[in-house]
Amino acid sequence: ASTFLQGGGFAIGPTFQPQWGSYSGTWSNHLLDTAGGGTILAAAVAGVPITIFFFFDQNVSSLLCQKAEMHLSKGSYFHSSFQCMAVFNAVAPAFGLPFVTGSLPHSPQLVSALTLDRGEAAAAAGNLHVYENRVAPFMMYFCIGAALVAQPGRDLISQIPTAAVDGILIFVGVSGLFETQLWARLFLLATDPAHFPPAFSRVGPARMHLFTAVQLAALGLAWSLNGLAMTRPALAPLGLCFPLVIVALVPFRLYVMPHLFTTEELDVLDNEYESDVLTTVVPARNSNRASSSWTYGRSRSRAGSV
Repeated sequence: ASTFLQGGGFAIGPTFQPQWGSYSGTWSNHLLDTAGGGTILAAAVAGVPITIFFFFDQNVSSLLCQKAEMHLSKGSYFHSSFQCMAVFNAVAPAFGLPFVTGSLPHSPQLVSALTLDRGEAAAAAGNLHVYENRVAPFMMYFCIGAALVAQPGRDLISQIPTAAVDGILIFVGVSGLFETQLWARLFLLATDPAHFPPAFSRVGPARMHLFTAVQLAALGLAWSLNGLAMTRPALAPLGLCFPLVIVALVPFRLYVMPHLFTTEELDVLDNEYESDVLTTVVPARNSNRASSSWTYGRSRSRAGSV
């Protein structure tokens, strides 16, 4: 219902309807009426990597939102959330609406915002409390929809500057990066092995740094493909290769990594979700320690961190 313009904010049409660039259509999508067989076949082929990417994105979002240390009491929703996504993506495009999927890192950050921080000792023991409810996400999306439907809301959206939107996206992405084990291990590249957290004491420093280098290489490849696709129109088809890189990580992990690392090393290094392995590196707060020392603890959520 809105189009982002590089030179300004959001351009909102006079009415609430599907809009993309110069196209402004109705809620009834008649693309199949004019599309030829070649167009339909090309769209079906392009939909394969997109579907695969959605599969990974949705499941990773569900995993990060339902960590064991959060002690959620209302059960898991792996299959039900995936089913909802399938229904939305089967119906919504027929009305000119975009695809939907579990968003990273937005979804885990919403859970973090609903998590009560009971202090460092409680967080280290995994004694966190999440206010599990459907009211918060419903109200969030209700307010977004209301702003698009109501004319005053559209007027306000049209005044949002590009820098504000970019700043929010950068903050969301960077703050999500801080919660990964890869980020913690990057600090260990310049840390004395004597100060490594206990979880990593079972792995030699050289082996751990090799694992980090492999992860950085995979991340660099994915970013390169995505960046080239976005900055060079002639290379736009490379954007469809990004999901293929994500998919290729599965056989790479199953059949290549065991030849580079032992089973015990992989149990420690390739484990983002077990609370005794996932660690966060933060500067030491104890003034009695040397200024170059570090404090290591489990990743914890802070209420209102979003």
